[in-house]
Parts: sequence; C-alpha cells; structure tokens
Amino acid sequence: MHVSTQIADQDFTFFAWRGTVRKVVSFGRTNRTREILIQSRNGLRRTITVQPTIRIEPDHEVSLVYARRAGIPSGVLVGMIDHSSDRYCSMPQGHVPIRLRPSLFADIMKGIERYSFPGSAFLLSVSAAACLFCAGVTYPFLTWLMIGSVLTVLLWAFNELATWHTEAADTLLVSTTEDILEQMATAERIANSPEPYDSYGATWVLDGERTWSATALAPAQSQRLGKTETYEPRSGYGAF
Repeated sequence: MHVSTQIADQDFTFFAWRGTVRKVVSFGRTNRTREILIQSRNGLRRTITVQPTIRIEPDHEVSLVYARRAGIPSGVLVGMIDHSSDRYCSMPQGHVPIRLRPSLFADIMKGIERYSFPGSAFLLSVSAAACLFCAGVTYPFLTWLMIGSVLTVLLWAFNELATWHTEAADTLLVSTTEDILEQMATAERIANSPEPYDSYGATWVLDGERTWSATALAPAQSQRLGKTETYEPRSGYGAF
C-alpha cells in the first residue's frame, strides 16, 4: 500500500513492508530500546533497532511504514503498525528522521548563527557605516555601538523564530504521519472484516491531496447503492 501526500507543499510517499515478528530483544538502561527481527511471508528478514511506544511481541503481524520524498527511491522508517493488537506508533526511533526542506529564512538564520550574532551585527554595522560614509553621513562611535547592540538582539529574536518554525515543521510531519498510520490501520481492518464485499473495491475520500495507489475494500451494499464511502480520520525511522 502506498500513500502519496503533500506536507507543507512538499511531496511525500508513504509505503509499508509487512511481516511477522520473530524475535524481540530489549536493552539499554531503561529497556526502551528494542531490537526486533521481522520476517515477511516470502522469507525476507529485517532487523530494526527502535524505541516504540507500543508493545511488540513475537508472532505479531506488523507493518513497517517508510516515507520518502518524491523522486527519491529510498525511504526512512517513520512508523509501525501492529495488526495483532490494532495499535500503531509514529517515529519509533525516538526522533524525527526526516526533515521538511527549510525555508529561505531558516537557511539565512542558520548561516548567520555560524558567525555568532555579535559578529554578524558587527559586520552589518561596519557595512552600514561604510555606505553612509560614502554618502557623507557620519555618526559617533556610541551611536554605532547602540545600533550594533540592537542588531544583535534582533538577530537573536529572528533565530528564535526560525527555530520555532523548524520545530513546527517537525510537529506537522509527526501529526501527518499519525494520520496516515491511522488510515492504513483502518484500511487493514476493513479488508479483514467478515462483512461481504464485492469485486469493485472502494472509493476513499481523504482530507487534503492524498491519493491511494492500492485499492481498499468496502461493503458491497454501498457500492450497489452508488454511494461513496467517506473516511473521517480520527485524531490520535532506520533507512533501508
């Protein structure tokens, strides 16, 4: 199952790899880190080291959900779905493994931070003084010292704003991943439901601009009545 979506006007594709848990080993000071061996139906095996917030047990059916940017063939682990317990968790590594492309403002502030705020303010003050001197305008040293101090404070404030913007992007990425995990788990639940189905599949109406490449199943009655099943999502990484 593949899900294509846009996050902050950037194209991402989420896809899953499914298998059965064969072994779970806990280690670390708090035993939160787990090494999980998973085997697919065709015999392929993957071992991941993560810090999941859900309990993973041997013989459980799980799906590893990966995300990649449009045009990039490989992806990183962003979520796990435990089909046996009907639970899921996003970012099981304990950190956000992918980042949205930073804005131009964030890039500029990151470059300024490398030179330190006082150093950047000094360079800006010297450049402004040189331009004004060429125009025949001069100010005393204390005035330029005050201007440099104000510039330092402004640069610090802009850097805090850029940091907040980056953190907000991470929060958006996590929340979107949780929504997609919820949708994937729901599609699996519907596919394994004992209700009768026809052979036409279902039409899913999702929020935003998400599109599904895999056909989900829906009750036959809704198909015969010509209705469209509308799904309302509930609120709720290692690379390969």
